[in-house]
Amino acid sequence: MPSGITVYEAHQRRKTGLLASTCIMVADVVRCRELIWQLFRRDFLMQYKKSFLGFGWIVLAPLVGFASWVFMNAAGVLNPGDMGFPYPAFVLISTTLWGFFTNSVVAASRTLKAGEGFITQVSYPHYTMLAKELLQSFANFMISFVFITVLLLCFRVDLHVLYFLTPLLVLPMLALGAALGLTVSIVNVVSMDIDKVIVYLLGFFMFLTPVVYTADNKTGLVKVILTYNPMTYLHGCARDLIVFGQSQDLVAFMCLSLAAVFFLLLSMRWFYVSEEKVIEKMI
Repeated sequence: MPSGITVYEAHQRRKTGLLASTCIMVADVVRCRELIWQLFRRDFLMQYKKSFLGFGWIVLAPLVGFASWVFMNAAGVLNPGDMGFPYPAFVLISTTLWGFFTNSVVAASRTLKAGEGFITQVSYPHYTMLAKELLQSFANFMISFVFITVLLLCFRVDLHVLYFLTPLLVLPMLALGAALGLTVSIVNVVSMDIDKVIVYLLGFFMFLTPVVYTADNKTGLVKVILTYNPMTYLHGCARDLIVFGQSQDLVAFMCLSLAAVFFLLLSMRWFYVSEEKVIEKMI
C-alpha cells in the first residue's frame, strides 16, 4: 500500500483496544497542549476578571468555613473530643479535599460543554477539553491549598511533613472525579438533568463519607456504609496522612487508587468510541 494513504473502516474506533486508545488520546493531548493552555488561561482569568474580589473568591470560601467551625467549636456546639489536632483545622482541610473531588467531577462533566461554542468551527480532539477542565480545577485547588497552609501556620498549627505531599495524595480523587465527570458529560447529551442530579448526589454523599468526622469507633449501619464507601479510603486515608501523618487503610487506599485510574481509562475509552455519535447529537 502506498505511503501517505489513510484507510477508514466502519466502527474503526471500536476495534481499538484500551491501551491503544489511551495512547492515542494522550498523544492528542500532548499535540494540542498549546490549545489547552490558551483555553485554560482564558477561562481561568475570565472567571475573576469582572469580579470585585477577583481571586479573593478562591480564599474567601475556606476562610469563612474556618471561621464558622471555630465559632461553633468555641460555642460548644461541637464536641469531637481530643483528636490530637485542632478540630476547625481538621474540618477545613477535610472539606477542602472533598471540595476538590466535587469540583473535579463537575469540571470533567463540562468536557463537551467547554468547547461547545466552536465544535462545528474547529477540528480538534474533543477529549482534550478534559485536560483543560482538570487543569483549571487543580489550579484553583492549589491556590486554596497555599492560602490554607499560610492560615494554619499563622494559627501555629503543627503540620506533619506529609501535609506538603497533599498535591500528590489528592491525585487518586482527581482520577475518580475525572472518570465520573467524563461519564456524566457523555450521558448528559442524552439526559440534560444528569449533571444537576450528580451535584445533589455529591452533596448528600459527603455525609456518607467521613469528611467532618473520622471513621473510628462507628457501629451498625454507619460502619457498614463507611466500610463499603470507596471515598472512605480515597478521601479519608489521604486526609489522615495529611493531618496525622499515618493511616490504617494504606493498602485499601493504594488498591482503590489503581482502581480509580483504571476506571478513568475505561471512561476515556468510552468517550473515544462514542465521541462522534455524541457530537452528532450536540449539533
